[in-house]
Amino acid sequence: MRFAHVCAISSLILCLGSVQAHAIAQPLYYIVHDFASSADGANPNGGLVLGPDGNYYGTTRNGGTAGSGTIYRVSSSTGSTSTIWTFADGSVPFDGGNPYGSLVVGADGALYGTTISGGSLNYGAVFKITTAGEFSVVHQFQFADGAFPQCGLISGRDGNLYGATTSGGSAGFGCVYRLTLGGSLTVLHSFSFGATPLDGYDPIGSVFEGSDGSLYGTTASGGTAGLGVVFRLTKAGAYTILHNFSDGSVPNDGGTARTSLVQGADGYYYGATVGGGVGGNGVVFKIGKSGRYAIVHNFDGEVKNDGKFPGELTVGSGGVLYGTTSHGGSADEGTIFALSPNGAFDVLHNFHDGSTASDGENPAGTLLNAAGRLIGTTFSGEHDGVVFSQQAFFVSLTPPANFIARPRSKSIGLTWSTSAGATGYNIYRSTTPGGEGLVPVAVATGTAHVDDTVQLGVTYYYKITATNENSESAKSSETHTMPTKLP
Repeated sequence: MRFAHVCAISSLILCLGSVQAHAIAQPLYYIVHDFASSADGANPNGGLVLGPDGNYYGTTRNGGTAGSGTIYRVSSSTGSTSTIWTFADGSVPFDGGNPYGSLVVGADGALYGTTISGGSLNYGAVFKITTAGEFSVVHQFQFADGAFPQCGLISGRDGNLYGATTSGGSAGFGCVYRLTLGGSLTVLHSFSFGATPLDGYDPIGSVFEGSDGSLYGTTASGGTAGLGVVFRLTKAGAYTILHNFSDGSVPNDGGTARTSLVQGADGYYYGATVGGGVGGNGVVFKIGKSGRYAIVHNFDGEVKNDGKFPGELTVGSGGVLYGTTSHGGSADEGTIFALSPNGAFDVLHNFHDGSTASDGENPAGTLLNAAGRLIGTTFSGEHDGVVFSQQAFFVSLTPPANFIARPRSKSIGLTWSTSAGATGYNIYRSTTPGGEGLVPVAVATGTAHVDDTVQLGVTYYYKITATNENSESAKSSETHTMPTKLP
């Protein structure tokens, strides 16, 4: 939901959570930096990371003096942005080019990242840079140990770095690897397109270290239906498929996952797909360690302007998930959204909707939650992308109470109480109890609906949500009945 109020803060400009002397009103959304000149970078694809010096660091895929991308710093006290490294400018041989993913702070306090190109064989590289701008190449990919990484790294609890490559490995379909800070790389799993039966391939998102110490991730392709998998990989290399997308086990479960997973406060792992789902525009899902899979949100337009093609997720206060969509929304240039684990959904910002001039388009990368602000990037815009700041908030509608299903002649009558702030209601139905297999069957504006698309002898299970322009509540408690015959 878009709100008209602003939040008072103690800050001169509060670009990234810094506190200064004067109190002003802070807008919900504003631009921190506009990549208006290609010399300072263009098209940031990853998010920002908080450095050990208290400033924020990110990369651009393109731009810089050589056109192969940059590493930049955003001051947390002033919001000023400066370039601290330009790729492929000749100052360091084979330093890589075109970084796609975010940076990570290693156990030694330095920043580490990957490039999709460059290196001695042009398969990409892993680099290290200090906050003082001291740069070095940690590893150059040789294809057998991976090639063309599209994601960043994670810093494991054991002090090593872990990541994935989209190509390369022993079979050429990507791999997951461990890298010491000294540059020693070990391939933990090579995706094989069949040698390990249908184990998935093309990992685009990075891996995530779960609370059990295992690595969890997704692939964009492969699996039994060809649309990717969710996997678990121990650090000893034991590989397990937890879910095959679009295999029929969960209806409209999504496909083509291009993001990392995050672990919610409830212990489940959350992720997103850019395909599949009821509307074909992707889903946010959750999955347990045993492989129990459920859809949290379908980007199907049931919430107006909820977006298309969701990206990386961030876990905020109270377990609320924050993320972006690269397209969709009121201007089809993407959205920022909030989503609770029980499915309540709120659109925080529609890009290019006119509310903020030159606010960017097509957000990319992970949102960074800093002092109640979501710091993120857009890949494009009026110029070559922006760094933005969005207030993190979540106000959800209440599910309708007194939801009752009553048998009617060859139909089922549904009634419920009004929810404050709602302008409509989405009705979901299944033939299985417990919320399994729910699909949207109707949209109502009042407090009653007759479902005449039912069959005699079948018990139907219903849940309902409240909606308004940009929000949807969690689902209500379940009600069920079956239609009767004519009297």
